[in-house]
Amino acid sequence: MESIGGFTSNNGFCKLNYVLMCNCSQIEDLSWLNCTANASSYIRHLEANVDTLSQAKRELDSTFKDVSGRIERAIEADLVPREQVKDWLATSEQKRGEKEKAKLCLGGFCSKNCWSGYNVGKEVVEMTEAVKDQTSKGHFDVVADPRPPPVVEILPKENNIVGIVSRLSEVWRYIEDDGVKIIGLYGVRGVGKSTLLKQLNDMFSDMSHKFGAVIMVKASTELNMGKIQEVIRSRLGIDPEGDKWKNRDEQGSAAEIFRRLSNKKMFRLKVTDDVLNSHPEIRELAETVADMCGGLPLALVTIGSAMASRRDPDNWRYAIEELQRYPSGFEGMGTRVFPLLKFSYDRLTSETHKTCFLYCSLFPRSQIIMKDELIELWIGEGLLRDSHNIAAAKREGNLILESLKLACLLEEVEVNNSEDFFKMHDILRDMALWIASSQGASKILVFQETDKSIKVQETASWNEAVRVSLWRSPSIDSLSPTPPCCPRLLTLLVRYTMIKEFENKFFQSMHALRVLDSSQNAKLSKLHVGEGELIDLQYLNLSNTNICELPIGIKSCTQLRTLLLDGQRI
Repeated sequence: MESIGGFTSNNGFCKLNYVLMCNCSQIEDLSWLNCTANASSYIRHLEANVDTLSQAKRELDSTFKDVSGRIERAIEADLVPREQVKDWLATSEQKRGEKEKAKLCLGGFCSKNCWSGYNVGKEVVEMTEAVKDQTSKGHFDVVADPRPPPVVEILPKENNIVGIVSRLSEVWRYIEDDGVKIIGLYGVRGVGKSTLLKQLNDMFSDMSHKFGAVIMVKASTELNMGKIQEVIRSRLGIDPEGDKWKNRDEQGSAAEIFRRLSNKKMFRLKVTDDVLNSHPEIRELAETVADMCGGLPLALVTIGSAMASRRDPDNWRYAIEELQRYPSGFEGMGTRVFPLLKFSYDRLTSETHKTCFLYCSLFPRSQIIMKDELIELWIGEGLLRDSHNIAAAKREGNLILESLKLACLLEEVEVNNSEDFFKMHDILRDMALWIASSQGASKILVFQETDKSIKVQETASWNEAVRVSLWRSPSIDSLSPTPPCCPRLLTLLVRYTMIKEFENKFFQSMHALRVLDSSQNAKLSKLHVGEGELIDLQYLNLSNTNICELPIGIKSCTQLRTLLLDGQRI
């Protein structure tokens, strides 16, 4: 008879004293037990493993209480707990209940039997791993969401009017008829039109229908469009403090309501409620994807079809990243959406119009573009016929902008009661980059907000580029120390980054460069321009940088016509 091990444990589960005895001579084959090596460690390390389990249980208890407290506060604020969080709480409650099981199991471990020790030790280790895994899943950024507006808002009942039931049935038949888009009710005052509408509104709560929201708005004889839009906004769940609603005029609010209704309708034609409800996160992610389509029906249908069967939230996150960075690679975009949208581009009257349109894709997504600034960039690169006559060139630039607006390739934006601003629809911008990347003569490289840094391998791709934009990339604090080779480069925009200087000889191969805009770089203090470099430069913008003096090599820029130094101490 040999002593395998023993300990005294006071670990929160039980206090256990034992000495395990085993007559190994009576066991003919030890392979079934494998009391040595890894298996025996379950017995030898049982005390330490039980202590580890106790600590893991305490951490789970703390996390459980934290999440439960957040849920209670959310419910008090009339928020709806997420299903994922509720599932975690239920599972955690079960894990916490296993504490008593562990106590009983260890308390009964008085058998002088190797097999019992092995089983208990193994169960303690497995239970510890399960508890730790459950705790790691309990760190939620958001535990609850605003309560969605009800499909139907029940209105106060009024006394029935004689004959209203037959009228209700008649109107309901029209509602169920897909061929009927608008139903009008008319009659003299007091005949029951409002009562009929209220009864009809409440019917939607009892009858099956295909509407996502039923909205009733009371409009008085003195029309107040703002109040009507506010009721619709509230019923659609649009955030009143969000950028898409706050400070908008009536026309802007109407456009946002239309966009929201279009997005939901078109997207849900392809992505069913079954998919949207398959995981707590998917509906919110799907709304983000739909918003990225900007209300464009073709994009909504195409992307909705591609995502129609995706029930894994990671698939939706990947789709968002792909649409941000490489939209032409998204399923159906390069083969269906862009070729159809390109019809308007192909019908532009001249190559100048087309190039000016493609130039706009250098600006970031959803960027508001100032008309005068854009025309100055066009002039700087020499895109306009009368570039040597500033007044004539500006007139031509204005005409081109109007043409692009009439072709619906650019949209006018009102800023501070001024109509001198434009923006490019995100999907049209993606199309422009797709066109530019497929035509070597107009190759455009855009490093977007999501890019982390510009290294040697990235600048190596500039070799064939005609235009490069690094805009709104605050993580970029330096460019490649190896000067890029880009002899065809005409425009280089570097804005809103953290770069401190352009390295010596950075521009040595940019013999064709005409536009250099490095404005809005607060930390930029040095611009190295060597003798004989940038000899074709016509436009230089160093506004709002930390540059205190112009480089000596600037005297080589004999073609320079526009130099902007707003906010500088030079």
